[in-house]
Amino acid sequence: MPNYLITSDEVEELKKSIIGVVCNNKCQGTGVITEKVEGTLQFNDCKCVDDFKWHCGLQSANIPKKYWDFNLKDLLKKFVKENNVALGLIDGYSKQCDEMIKEGVGLYIQGTNGLAKTALSCYILKEFIKKEKRAYFIRMSRLTTLIFESMRDEGAKKKIDFIRKNVQILVIDEIEKDYKVDDTSSFSGVHVSEIFDDLYETKKCLIVTSNLPKKELGKIHSASVVDRLRELVDIPLIGETFRGMQDKKSIILKGMKNGD
Repeated sequence: MPNYLITSDEVEELKKSIIGVVCNNKCQGTGVITEKVEGTLQFNDCKCVDDFKWHCGLQSANIPKKYWDFNLKDLLKKFVKENNVALGLIDGYSKQCDEMIKEGVGLYIQGTNGLAKTALSCYILKEFIKKEKRAYFIRMSRLTTLIFESMRDEGAKKKIDFIRKNVQILVIDEIEKDYKVDDTSSFSGVHVSEIFDDLYETKKCLIVTSNLPKKELGKIHSASVVDRLRELVDIPLIGETFRGMQDKKSIILKGMKNGD
């Protein structure tokens, strides 16, 4: 199956940064380890190859690099305590990817800024990727732009078709950050509505993140789109922030110490 979600340049960039690098040049940059077993020379993939394949998967899924290494362990204890039920649902969802895909179960992750909505949605995608599921991340504003581009650009058309037909789990981030898509008689309104109709009718696993509760989306999206989101399981997040402010500071201090 062709993959329109990663370019050859992106693959080459990942290859240069990983193959022979993460293994401390154990494979001398070839990605292959040779060894003699009972007089026979054997060729095996170096551990850096698995790392390369994993990161190609993350790039193909369009997951922002900021969240490539995110793990639930990164969450503050206070945040975990305040959102224990929500995180339990997310963890349970991630561990049942086959069942979720079969039933077309989706989530609506909602909360104010800084509450790990995007990070948690990317965590779910990564768990599905581990089970070799086709996943993709896109912001609502970018999805609308891609729809417009697909009308005149063959590459954009192939990408949007691939997302609609082949991706098994889709994250639409910041669904409320779009403009003039509430009118189903307008060009943008019609095509955005069609996308959500497809997602709904094909039982696509859809993860939506938003600062707004569903009932307020009518200010931005058409009634038909809001109706399609009604079946998504609500995952409300509360609190102030999910990550400690010391994260970046510790990197600076570590560098100062190493420099000494």
